[in-house]
Amino acid sequence: MSAAEGVHHCSVSNDHPSRENSPQVCPIKLKRDRAILSCVRCRKHKVRCDRKVPCGRCIKARREAQCVYTEPVHTAPRPVVWDGDAALNTIATRFVDATWDVQNRNGTHWNNLLQELKEYLPKDHGAGTDFHIHREPLPQPLTMSINYPFSNDASSADTIRRIVTQLPPRALQEIFIAQYVATIEQAYHLLDEPAWEEELQRFWLDDGSMPADWLAQHLMILSLGCQAHNFVAQATSEGEAYPNMPTRFMHGAELCLKRTPYMLKSTLANIRTLCLVVISKQIYAMSCHESDTCWPLTGLIKRLSIRIGLHVPTDADRTGARRDAPARRKLWAAVMFLDMRQSLVCGMPVLLRPQDLACFRTTSRRSSRSDPDNSPQTLESTSESWLESTLASSGDLLLQALDMATAQDSTVTYTEVTELDAALRQQLKCSGMGLPTENLGTEECPGPVNLEACTVHLFFRLVLMALHSRFALSAAAAVDYPVSCVSSLESALATLSHQRTLCEDVSRGRQNAWFAGLLKHEFFTAAMTVCSQLVRMGNGTGLGLLPSCSCEGQPQEIVLEALQSCRDVWSREKDTSVCNANAFAVVDNLVCMLRDAEHGAWDFECQG
Repeated sequence: MSAAEGVHHCSVSNDHPSRENSPQVCPIKLKRDRAILSCVRCRKHKVRCDRKVPCGRCIKARREAQCVYTEPVHTAPRPVVWDGDAALNTIATRFVDATWDVQNRNGTHWNNLLQELKEYLPKDHGAGTDFHIHREPLPQPLTMSINYPFSNDASSADTIRRIVTQLPPRALQEIFIAQYVATIEQAYHLLDEPAWEEELQRFWLDDGSMPADWLAQHLMILSLGCQAHNFVAQATSEGEAYPNMPTRFMHGAELCLKRTPYMLKSTLANIRTLCLVVISKQIYAMSCHESDTCWPLTGLIKRLSIRIGLHVPTDADRTGARRDAPARRKLWAAVMFLDMRQSLVCGMPVLLRPQDLACFRTTSRRSSRSDPDNSPQTLESTSESWLESTLASSGDLLLQALDMATAQDSTVTYTEVTELDAALRQQLKCSGMGLPTENLGTEECPGPVNLEACTVHLFFRLVLMALHSRFALSAAAAVDYPVSCVSSLESALATLSHQRTLCEDVSRGRQNAWFAGLLKHEFFTAAMTVCSQLVRMGNGTGLGLLPSCSCEGQPQEIVLEALQSCRDVWSREKDTSVCNANAFAVVDNLVCMLRDAEHGAWDFECQG
């Protein structure tokens, strides 16, 4: 650039005619935009960094744990652009096709509840209620391709060895691993912990000794653990956050996964990696549409799992039985659960067979013979997980309920739904998770939260809401379909109670609040269910009364208190994603509308 291009002429006053032929110039200060290559500590002290892991200065100062690189040393590639304007690593709502949604989604998708709510809103509130106040992309911590982990190979310039050498120090990795184990692993039991701990020790001794499939799994664990760590650090203002690391870990995991023949011969580490990818996409998804990309992925995971025989029962009495059989069953249970849940989340049919549950039924019969008292207390002392026992005892009922809920035709009768509802509730009660109606108010949930039991319980509630939706959302549901109306509302309130319990639990450093992001669809569906029923009952006849069998005392006040609590939770996270923002807008507008309908009977304030 020439000197004339980097300066501009300053205006000269006429009081100095002698300077007319020699105008003054004012230089423009150009800000340098250089890549940040030094570690955090060297950059803070403004000293030269040798860019090693850890660097020489941090080793000399015995600060290896603080030697962290916030950005990779290579330049990030440009995103792949589709249709000229929309990049694949931008918000997924750019690709939403309303016509495709109507033709291909069934009634369980969350958007149906939103449309029902808009239809039943009173006319005088329609103009002042905005359900799409956050269409623009919001700042997001992770910018992954919509097609991840099958994207444009953004890290192809890297090698596995280079990715390993750029990992943070062991002390920081162990912090991330501890966060993962305390949250995701507690709920899903994806790992064979004894074998995994041995593999981890080998990795600490020689980071070049582990195969690519194990490294992909390790990087996904680090990514999820780092996301949890960042959430806790920002919520508590304790510790340092590493906002760029989760994306680096996920790109590295994608590269390591592509270096394995997983499509031809998958390993258990490949299956675990893909399961962790689904969980990660569900947590960081900027919209419910983005989480829709997980349904094809869970289908692939299920087929790869069947290809290596995870669904085949293992006879423990046979000589030479697999030593990793318990870990394989736990992994297959997680695969089944993710696939069933994702079918409801995406509004897509369930492509599972009753035969896929055979290994759980075999294990359940064997454990019943060895321990007749198979109570919830004894379950905790055995190797069987909640997911395994739930699929063994209630798997057939869940598949039947999912088939009814996702059926496109109208052949499902009200009698069939009520009978299946009773059977599911009986199984839920016998499972030990119970129906904790005592937590529907403001009482504290006693003891630590069991994330696995909470996840399974919320899935039951989601199934019940989906099962009753076709009847509970009808115009005269309280009169024509009272069981569906009450069951759907009760499940929604129980779900909102779980949301409050998880998001307000500070006993574990806000880890549960981060884990609640994985269940955002359940919470959104529950909130829309409550909103839809309240607005429908209040449309044209004032606020109306809930059915007397739904709750005791002051039913409307209980429901509205739960709704206000839900609004308060979303108010803290309304800027983290598009769906959180829209959920907050819907609930906040409804609370304001109900306040107007009651002429200030409840002291609520609009926060929007």
